[in-house]
Amino acid sequence: MKRIYLLFLTALCLLSGCRPLPSGSGQVLEDQVRKVENGLLVNKSIQERMEAYQVPGMSIAVVNDFQLEWTRGYGVMKLGQDQPVTPDTLFQAGSVAKPVTAVTALHFVEAGLLDLDRNVNQYLTSWQVPENEFTAQEDVTLRRLLSHTAGINQGLNPGYAPGEDVPTLLQSLNGDPPANTLPVLVDRTPGTQCYYSNGGYLIVVQLLEDVLGVSFQDITREALFEPLGMDSSTFEQNLPEDLQRRTATPHGWDVETWWESPGLIAETHIQDPGYGGLWTTTPDLARFGLGVMDAYQGRSNEILSREMVQEIMTVQFEDVAMQAPYDVDMGLGFDLLHLGGETWLIFFGGSFPGYISVLLVQPDRGAGIAILTNSFTGYELIWEILYSYFYAYGIFPTTRQILTIFLSAVLFLAALASLVWDWFQSLIKRYSTEKDGLEEPASIEKMKGWGIRLYLLVLAASTLAITVRFQGPWGGYLVHPLWKGASWTTKLLLGSYFTSAIPLIVFTIQVWTKKLWTLRKRIFATLLTAGILGAMIALRDLWEVMFWG
Repeated sequence: MKRIYLLFLTALCLLSGCRPLPSGSGQVLEDQVRKVENGLLVNKSIQERMEAYQVPGMSIAVVNDFQLEWTRGYGVMKLGQDQPVTPDTLFQAGSVAKPVTAVTALHFVEAGLLDLDRNVNQYLTSWQVPENEFTAQEDVTLRRLLSHTAGINQGLNPGYAPGEDVPTLLQSLNGDPPANTLPVLVDRTPGTQCYYSNGGYLIVVQLLEDVLGVSFQDITREALFEPLGMDSSTFEQNLPEDLQRRTATPHGWDVETWWESPGLIAETHIQDPGYGGLWTTTPDLARFGLGVMDAYQGRSNEILSREMVQEIMTVQFEDVAMQAPYDVDMGLGFDLLHLGGETWLIFFGGSFPGYISVLLVQPDRGAGIAILTNSFTGYELIWEILYSYFYAYGIFPTTRQILTIFLSAVLFLAALASLVWDWFQSLIKRYSTEKDGLEEPASIEKMKGWGIRLYLLVLAASTLAITVRFQGPWGGYLVHPLWKGASWTTKLLLGSYFTSAIPLIVFTIQVWTKKLWTLRKRIFATLLTAGILGAMIALRDLWEVMFWG
């Protein structure tokens, strides 16, 4: 009876670990919101993790079933004040401006004013890409500019603080004062490498202005912002007073300084348009994502056609750097994040002082999330929220789901083994002899030899190495260098867990070569080691989500 009861419980656990997650409105929607808010690292809430990462304010908007399902603000607009962040709060979106610029350019490709694969110098009139030995081999095209494969220099630019002289677009392209960047030029053969370039998007802005004869701000407003209802989005840097009152203050210029002085307020840096400088809200970013998804579904062709969104989702360059262990390629204006057979459009922004942001959408399922923060330390927090979002909406299995299924399977197998234990025990006895088994005292004596000493030495050395360097034998950083909030206890536990594989293998080999135990105990020890190694292998590519959900 007890065995049947155990089997029933484990079967129930299996079912509960795999059940689908509902979505909808009312109480169900509030439950979804709470799952996102409270499913972060070690089951902490968003507010607790904001405090841990010292992020003063943040806004989130979630798209589900091709609708803006919910949006929330968290924290304050400025440290030391009590003005709360709301969905109407503006943040600087950093490089999330690039997908916006890319979609704007592709809109005019479909209008027949631009060609993706023609040399951009055939369109540029007020400035030209300097010719050199690299451009003699391959052309700089719009497709390559949008996918960071045009060979353009200028990876990251510092921007300009209020009160500083701000260069014109031509001064930025030429590197003339007051520009604080090098001249934009080609320093590698176009089409051969994917090199992240802000300078390439400056060329896209100049290209659009030369072809259309109006400012980039006017171009984006008429082609994108107004049709999509993005009423709080602008590339203007001198914001009107009504928008200034709704703007979150940035915090921290770099991670090291911010962790040392968490009260630091960064000056708002004015940025060149195109690659940065987009002021927006999370609902507006969500509307932009919805515009792309609606075009893909054929619901609207006002911004783009379905075929052009398919072009955006076509791999232009493989293997782009992203948070491990994700498989990411470069598309047009977006990174292509591959999750469980689906391709998500994603882009991070915020390499400038005080803001970190992300936009993530999936055109097939009509799902997505936009996150904006006003702290340079918001990157890791954003990833925690993404994992929590995946878990809450049943999109991507997180550690909790995997461990639930794994634990359920272990309990089920344990119950099954209890039913056949007598048969299993008799089978083991049949192949066990007095000769190959040693008495327990003798086994203990042998274990005091070099085998156990090697075991302890390897465990100590590998644990120390992983604790100090944050790297383990399974690959990847177990504790991210930016995660300054991790305690040494946490690092030590993670180090001990992942490095224990080495001494376990050594120990298992010793058990068999030295015949330390009876055959039954050797088999048991080997199965135990295999189970532990199996769990480590299952988790080695999910170290980022350890303890999530």
